[in-house]
Amino acid sequence: MCALAEPASKCEQRAVVHSLFLEKQTPTAIAKCLKAIYGDKALSRVHVWKWSKRLRENRTNLHDENRPDRPSIMTEELVNSVQEYILNDHRLIINDLCNLHPDLSTGTMFDIVRDCLGYRKICARLVPKELCSAHMESRFRVSLDFLPPVQ
Repeated sequence: MCALAEPASKCEQRAVVHSLFLEKQTPTAIAKCLKAIYGDKALSRVHVWKWSKRLRENRTNLHDENRPDRPSIMTEELVNSVQEYILNDHRLIINDLCNLHPDLSTGTMFDIVRDCLGYRKICARLVPKELCSAHMESRFRVSLDFLPPVQ
């Protein structure tokens, strides 16, 4: 039983804690057994104690409970506002945008610009990562002008 097992999910380890708890093992003994089976990937002693307490309180579900998510501050209105600022002045940097929206952190502003709007920085200008259809058509027409006529 002391052979190291493959890395297990938390739920699988909780099931082991549950079965050993039903065998009237102490949390310390359960933690040692988990350490022997799973090695460094085992639940910590503190978590074994917490789960032993939960099982003592007749908890049967071994899965994580749903937690309320933090509300997202990236609203459509905010993203549109940032895009409007960028379209009006292409030379804005992230810190300038943060000064225009002081309630946002630099990281959040960077996520809005990079992930939501799809911009990247080239020579201090924020430009789209991909060409829009109008730009692609324009480039196609120009490239046809440069090609020698094939006959």
